[in-house]
Amino acid sequence: MGCKESCGGKQILWGVWFFHAACSAVYIAIAIVTAINIDKVNFVGPDADVYKTGLLAAVVMGILVVCLFLILSPVVMLGRVFGNQMELSYGFTLGFAFGDAIFMILSGLVLQASNSSAKRLYTESTIWTQSDYDTFMTTIAFSYMLSGTFVILCVCMIIFRHRLGGSSGEPYHSGAVGNPSKAGSASVGGGGLPPIPASEPIWPPPPAPPAPSVTGGSNLQSSWPPASGGGAPGGGGAPGGGGGGGGAWGAPRRADSDEL
Repeated sequence: MGCKESCGGKQILWGVWFFHAACSAVYIAIAIVTAINIDKVNFVGPDADVYKTGLLAAVVMGILVVCLFLILSPVVMLGRVFGNQMELSYGFTLGFAFGDAIFMILSGLVLQASNSSAKRLYTESTIWTQSDYDTFMTTIAFSYMLSGTFVILCVCMIIFRHRLGGSSGEPYHSGAVGNPSKAGSASVGGGGLPPIPASEPIWPPPPAPPAPSVTGGSNLQSSWPPASGGGAPGGGGAPGGGGGGGGAWGAPRRADSDEL
């Protein structure tokens, strides 16, 4: 049951990641074309260079952050790199995805604010064609779409963070305790620590040892309380009737003719 849940969680997480990667690949392709189209435009005005640089930065920086996430995220999600810094790397990837979601919204807003200027580039001049303008608008649409996929990926990474590891049922570990494969990473005096074996309960439990028996002077098992007619310990003698003769507790005392 646990393996099925773990496999299902990993499949959902990786399915969302592959969908995000496909959208990212389309965005990178159309964003490169849009950046080329913007670069060939010579804007006129006192702030023409600033305006053009802002549009190019919105597109180029979007390409960079999307590419960096596609390179970093699968390495961390596989859970086989970065040694004892797994939690730090996974948290950095999660924060990176959330930051990219915000940046893609800003990139789309910057391009959308220049929609009227972009539309005049092919209606009032021949600098752009209808295809160039459509590519520009598609870049804006995919900026917003990637922002949504980044948010969905963040939610899935939070929910299924314990479903990652080297195998389908292995949880996400970072240290040597509970993970023998990384037990040698911590060293004392140059040598790695041996893995800590997992203790398993023994069932059924072993029988308890028998209680030790108490014997008297004649190697007979004693009894308590003493039988009627037997003496209690006292009189300086061994256990017996009246403290005179030897014998076990409760042994009847035999009358001697010398004492009569």
